[in-house]
Amino acid sequence: MLNDLLMLVGSLLGLGDVTDYLASYDADNPTTPPSNLTDLKRLANFAYSQIVRDYMPLLITETKTSNASCEIAYAGFSKTVANIKKVCFENGTPCTFRCFPEFIKVGYPTRKFLITYAYVPNEFSDLEDEIELPFGLSLTAVAFATCFEYAIAGGLYDEADMWEQRFKEKISSAIRGNREHKLPSRGWI
Repeated sequence: MLNDLLMLVGSLLGLGDVTDYLASYDADNPTTPPSNLTDLKRLANFAYSQIVRDYMPLLITETKTSNASCEIAYAGFSKTVANIKKVCFENGTPCTFRCFPEFIKVGYPTRKFLITYAYVPNEFSDLEDEIELPFGLSLTAVAFATCFEYAIAGGLYDEADMWEQRFKEKISSAIRGNREHKLPSRGWI
């Protein structure tokens, strides 16, 4: 939840007013939030969107049917499309496609296709909003990126370097961990 992320960021940055507010937060009985909580939400949204856009995209696969013009409109997808990764026939065989601003062009009319695409997540607004993390990405990496953005926004460049280094270590280990591990085959000894 966004509450957990902001609690982690508040404790990392030493923002006692934010952590106290979030620890005692009750959705049914809201109190006045600290002044920097809105900034932290905005920076968390920015950091999260950069991570899923540049480093570890959120992927989803949907089945869609092309129209008579061999087009599949982006408006018919359940999420906001950022990038089409793969288009396959219904049986899983890859097929060729072209991306246009409003639709995908495939070579066959009125057929079903499996489309894998990266999507743009919704912005967080409420403290109870769930955070969709790509496989292997920890909430700590998003917290480090948010701390980096907070330090940059406050003009704390030395501290920003530290948070950036921590973020890069976390994100590189997450990316490395997602790769398929292949061991070389062993010959007879």
